[in-house]
Amino acid sequence: MSHIWYIFLIFISVVNSSVLQLEQKSDLPNLRIVGGRPASPLNTKHQVSLRLKSREKEYGFGYGHLCGGSLIASDLVLTAAHCVFLENSNTLRSAKELVVVMGTMNITVQTTDTLVYSVKNVIVHKRYSAVTVRNDIALLRLSEKVPVNHKTVKPIELTSQETNVGTKCEITGWGAMKNVCKVAYIERF
Repeated sequence: MSHIWYIFLIFISVVNSSVLQLEQKSDLPNLRIVGGRPASPLNTKHQVSLRLKSREKEYGFGYGHLCGGSLIASDLVLTAAHCVFLENSNTLRSAKELVVVMGTMNITVQTTDTLVYSVKNVIVHKRYSAVTVRNDIALLRLSEKVPVNHKTVKPIELTSQETNVGTKCEITGWGAMKNVCKVAYIERF
């Protein structure tokens, strides 16, 4: 049961980091979370940036960012389903169009610790609805496994402890500390 809670918390963080795109696709109220604070690299090793290869190539590193995600296994990323569809469309993006970036706090800066992987396979929840945003969850199988002892990247750790309803939690994602559109560093909310 506790694993389900942690997967849910990861999912919420994924949705948060990609909510601007979601707002354009639905009539839902504003779902953005504002008011975060800088996150510690030690607590965000699971955080990934899902990007569009063509935008990265055309505009530069970081400018292809679509959504956040969480590394949940050495070659598996959890993200929101709406992130892997063409904007305002029911057309699933090809895995070849996507790239996953991890190991960096700043979305536009590539360092020696930054890892970039192609996506081998995209798996969307079979009952995902773009209209209701139900089951807005997807898995991305990476082209290769992340090194086990990488200093800035590690799959999120799940606990075996039961989590009580109402327990406060923190989420991470590339968000805004103020209600503005400048997004570059990973934040905690």
